[in-house]
This record gives sequence, C-alpha cells and structure tokens, in this order.
Amino acid sequence: MKAFWARLNLLPPGIDPDARAREIVVAGYAGPTVVAVSTAVVQDAAFLRSRMAMFRAAAGPAFARPEVFTRLGAQTRAALEAWSRDNPEEGVMGMLTVLGAEANQTKMAPHRSETALSLAGYTENDQKIMVAWFDHALV
Repeated sequence: MKAFWARLNLLPPGIDPDARAREIVVAGYAGPTVVAVSTAVVQDAAFLRSRMAMFRAAAGPAFARPEVFTRLGAQTRAALEAWSRDNPEEGVMGMLTVLGAEANQTKMAPHRSETALSLAGYTENDQKIMVAWFDHALV
C-alpha cells in the first residue's frame, strides 16, 4: 500500500505511511498490483452526536471510476460494520466520508443504495458529507 500511495503521491506532507497503513480497510488489486484502497479512523462526529468511522478512498488513474469507488465503498461499509459489531465497546455507529472535488462538481442522488451512504450535509468548503448508519446503530 505504501508503494501505491508513493507512486500516486497521495499522502499529504507530514503523514506517516506506516500510520496510514494501519488504517487500511479494503484494497483492490489488478493482478498483484494495488490499484485502490480505503482507510478509516474512528472519530467523534459532533454534528451527528455519534462515533463514526471516517473513511477515505483512493484509486489509481486507470481505476478512478464511479463503479470502482462504489464497490470500494460497499466493501468498506461491510468490513467496518462487521468490525463495529465485533467491537461494541468502540461505540461506532456508522461510516462517514467527505467526497472529493470531482464528486462535488456533479449532481448526484442524495442516497446511494449500493453503499447505504446518504447526504448528511456540507463542509465549510461546500464538500458533500456522506453518512451510512450501521444496522445495529442506536442514536
């Protein structure tokens, strides 16, 4: 994964690749080559009054298509929900993501059934905030 991030210059300055690698949830491969990856960290989402798994997704240029991100998002949700169910002491009720610039430039349905992500609001920079609640969530 670290080679994937380095090849595409995806990590912001000051981010430790080893620390980010510990956040990996799902990886996509084309043969032996990593072409997509999702990572997540658990944080409090004050506006939702819940602990959420904040997830990021990245794909190489040849794979940065909506269907790849949809599949990555769906698999990430399934993995995070299973982890949350198995670790109830963490209190994680769902996953949250802030869409990248490309996704924010196009109109889209406010709910994505494949990933269960729904529009929950906007950042101060007008980026879409998408949330998927886990089936076992209680708020």
